Amino acid sequence: MKVITQNIVELILQAGTQANESLINGDADLRGAGCDSLDMMNIVLIVQEKYNIEISDNELDSIQTVNDIVDILNK
Repeated sequence: MKVITQNIVELILQAGTQANESLINGDADLRGAGCDSLDMMNIVLIVQEKYNIEISDNELDSIQTVNDIVDILNK
């Protein structure tokens, strides 16, 4: 299954994060868009549940953008 950026953007917006919706796109820094550490964990949990995967600690540490999440899901 190929996950696209828009799928993850929609999940983030539905997650009820503090992110500025207009700043959320594939290359945007999630923290720069307003996501705090609780938002980041919530996003990861939602992604893991939706796609039935486990994101490792190493992968978790590498997540900065929506595209980072997409890359993890598509490998």
